[in-house]
Amino acid sequence: MPLPSPIETWSLRLRAAAVCHRYRPHPRTTVWSNLWVNDSVPHDDTTTQHPGTLADADDLTRTAAARFGAVVATIGDSIRDDDHLLELLDRLIAAACENIRDVDHASVTIDIDARTFTACSTDESTLVIDTEQYDLESGPSLTAARTPGTVVADCDVLDQRWPDFGPTARAAGVHSILAEPITSTDTTFGTVNLYSRTARAFDDIDRSLLTALTTAIGAAVGDFARYSTARDTADGLRTAMDNRAPIEQAKGILMALHRIGPDQAFTILSTQSQHANRRLREIAAEFVADVSFAAASMTDSRR
Repeated sequence: MPLPSPIETWSLRLRAAAVCHRYRPHPRTTVWSNLWVNDSVPHDDTTTQHPGTLADADDLTRTAAARFGAVVATIGDSIRDDDHLLELLDRLIAAACENIRDVDHASVTIDIDARTFTACSTDESTLVIDTEQYDLESGPSLTAARTPGTVVADCDVLDQRWPDFGPTARAAGVHSILAEPITSTDTTFGTVNLYSRTARAFDDIDRSLLTALTTAIGAAVGDFARYSTARDTADGLRTAMDNRAPIEQAKGILMALHRIGPDQAFTILSTQSQHANRRLREIAAEFVADVSFAAASMTDSRR
C-alpha cells in the first residue's frame, strides 16, 4: 500500500476530527511490534535461540546485525535533529528485545559530562532500575559507561559489586543485566542496558549481539554529533524527550486515519519536516493543533 500523501495538504483536518474520540497516544516507551526488516534477512522466531556451534553463532550475530542495520536504514539520512535520533534509539532497543534471547527490558543511558539520564526504555519498570543507579551513582550501567567496558552481572554479582543497588534489581524481578558502552571515535555517550528476569541469562553470544547493536547506535549518534559537542547532543536528546508528546499524538492520529503502522506514520511526519525544513516536533504540534481545532469546530456545528 502506498504511503498517504504528505500532511502538508492538511486535508486530514476534517477527517481526523471524526476519529479524535478513538485516538489514544502511544507512550514513548512503546515496544514496536512491526520493525522493518530487510527482505534479505530471514525473519524467524527461532533465530533468537542460542545455536549449538560457533558457525551458527556467527550466523546469528550477522543476522541480528543486519536487522539492527535495517532499523537504522529506515531513518537513514533523515537523522537531522534530536527528534529523529530519539526515534532511532527507541526502535533499536525494541529490536534488541526481539533479537536477543531472554531480554525482558532494555534502555539507553546517556552519561555525558554530569548529564546522566535514560533517553529511552521499553517500559516504566526499566526507568525505576535505571534511576536508582543514577541516584546511587553506582550500578552496572554506570560502570559500563565510565570504565568503559562491557558488564555482565547476575544477582550474586550485583550484591557483591553494588550492594545498594542489588535489592532494587531483585525487587523489579531482574536477575541478569548486560550493559555495553555506546562509543564513537574517542567519545563514550552512555550505554545500552539489557535486563532479564532469568538468572545467568547472558553469555558470549549475547555480548556479540549487543556489540552489533551498540555499533549501530554509536555510528548513528556519532554521525549526528559530528557537528556538535557531546554535551550538546545530550542536551538535545533531553529536550527531545520533553517534547515527545506531540509527535506520539500525531503518529496516533495518522495511524487511526490511514490504518498504518507507527513506522509509516513517522515517515509521513518526517517527510513533511524535511519538505518544510522545520523540526519534527514543530510539524507534529501544528498538525495536532489543527486536528483539535477541526474536531472542536465540528462539535460546535452540531449543537
